[in-house]
Amino acid sequence: MTAQIFFIDTASGEYPVTLAQIRAAHPLTVFPEPFNEAFAVFAPVAAVAQPEHNAATHKAVELQPVEASGGWAQAWMVVPLAADDIAQVRAGLLAALNAEYERRMQVIAGGYPLSERESWHVQTAEARALIADVHALTPWINGAAAARQIDRLVLAQRIAAKDDQYRAIHGALTGARQRIEDQIDTAGEDAQALQLIDVLAGWPGQEENQ
Repeated sequence: MTAQIFFIDTASGEYPVTLAQIRAAHPLTVFPEPFNEAFAVFAPVAAVAQPEHNAATHKAVELQPVEASGGWAQAWMVVPLAADDIAQVRAGLLAALNAEYERRMQVIAGGYPLSERESWHVQTAEARALIADVHALTPWINGAAAARQIDRLVLAQRIAAKDDQYRAIHGALTGARQRIEDQIDTAGEDAQALQLIDVLAGWPGQEENQ
């Protein structure tokens, strides 16, 4: 797929002008494909790569094309990021952080149907109540234990053990997310500090980036 070619109206300075706009302005003219020639007052503008810059602190802004002996070409200027740009960087970091957190949380819950996960709070509440008092009312555990043909207290102990494991992992992941969020908050409007934050590093079970 060829890159779209833009034109400049050399009379008015309007830029960018697309071939579709030129065709609309000259409906009786048949243009060859691909078309990258000068036509009437419209001149093609040669693409020029953006100048090298640190995208975390600066951005390239396109200026009006410049005319040289070989025709017209794009022109760029590198400028510091504005407050709105830095706000977008922060928003992007937070969105990526939350997405990584949700991805890791889904790994923990993977393998369990949604309907079963929705009963976890019931399971754990009944399990801990039964462990504390063998006479506690536990309709969910009673039904599940009967279906599995195991003692209801044994099932309660298994549920409680799994819940302890889940809470520990959930707490560690949540703490990691909050720690990285604190880093983003601390960086504030410092674009360079924001650049150093890696939302994919430093999670439980993962080596911290040095």
